[in-house]
Order: sequence, then structure tokens, then C-alpha cells
Amino acid sequence: MVNTIKLSDALAENYDAVFYPGGHGPLWGLVNDKYSIALIESMYAAGKTVSAVCHAGAVFNLAETEHGGALVEGLSVTGFSNTEEEAFN
Repeated sequence: MVNTIKLSDALAENYDAVFYPGGHGPLWGLVNDKYSIALIESMYAAGKTVSAVCHAGAVFNLAETEHGGALVEGLSVTGFSNTEEEAFN
């Protein structure tokens, strides 16, 4: 953790890709986070890989393209469904 930086300090130009691991953390903690959204949008606009698994796909919910459209519009997206969540509990 010595080299961990704050999300607000992460610049798209310093990375080739961004990956959001699954779990409830990204689902509830990052879906509305302005720094997370800005990083996703910057990475996507630069043609870099943005990815997520399981619950973390929610981080793309408010992300937009540089033209103001939904980032995931027209893309195939999968995630963890409510039915799977209920079966898990």
C-alpha cells in the first residue's frame, strides 16, 4: 500500500487500461464517484481498455462518451443479476 494513490490522482495518460473488480464496493462506492467516472470516460476516449466484472459493471452507468451519449450504448454488457444476487444470499 506504500505506492497506492487516490483515485482523484489517477490520470488516464499514465495507464493502458482500467479494471474494476467485482463485489459490492464498486457497485455502491464508485458508481456515482466523479473521479471514477472521469477516469473511465478519459480512458475510453483515448481508446484504452475499460473493464469490469460481476457487480462492478455498474461503474459504467453514468459514464458518457465525448459526444454525451451513454458509454455502453450499443455495446454488449453483462453483470450480476438480481436473481443471482438473491440465489447467493
